[in-house]
Amino acid sequence: MGSGHPYYPIDPWTLEGVLFNWYDLSLRISNFSKITLGDKNGDKI
Repeated sequence: MGSGHPYYPIDPWTLEGVLFNWYDLSLRISNFSKITLGDKNGDKI
């Protein structure tokens, strides 16, 4: 993946950009869930 492409910043509308943004967003959501749910469940996540 990405072979043959000139170097440029990730375009948010390409497949790589969408996957990168989704991965970053999923990390933010998982961290947020750990913080909010951790208080209720005694940090057993």
